[in-house]
Amino acid sequence: MIVAFQKRFNLFISPGTIYLTLYTLEREGLIRGEDRRKRVYILASKGEKFIEEALAFQENIKLILSKILRNNYPKLL
Repeated sequence: MIVAFQKRFNLFISPGTIYLTLYTLEREGLIRGEDRRKRVYILASKGEKFIEEALAFQENIKLILSKILRNNYPKLL
């Protein structure tokens, strides 16, 4: 995960931050960890629902901002 963040976002995240975040997400029921050769994390149904709601919220914000800009700054659009 650390390497993925470095490659994709050019951002270094410490192992402590990664593990604390995973632990918190698991404790909140958004993901669940399974012990295999390595610990594997899977998105739980509560996590799927959270992501769906967050994406819907994001779309609503985009629509609202679009309407505001269209009404107040029509030349920009």
